[in-house]
Amino acid sequence: MYSYTVLYIQMSEIVTIIVFDDGRGDFKKHINEWIITKKMFNGSKVELTNVHNKEIKISSISSWKIQPIEDLDPIKLN
Repeated sequence: MYSYTVLYIQMSEIVTIIVFDDGRGDFKKHINEWIITKKMFNGSKVELTNVHNKEIKISSISSWKIQPIEDLDPIKLN
């Protein structure tokens, strides 16, 4: 029997990207702190906005490639 850990990601949660592939290497040069701005396909994909520069967005990334940052206070985007 297999055991699965389900990661429930919440909107506006601050995350870090742990897998930069599929041409996403350019995003490595930015501070790796992102806010989830949209969930798609029952949460299997998310849209991210960089916490430090709201002009930097990733329109779609698989949720297994991100990880919550638990020790940060919530950050509000203007």
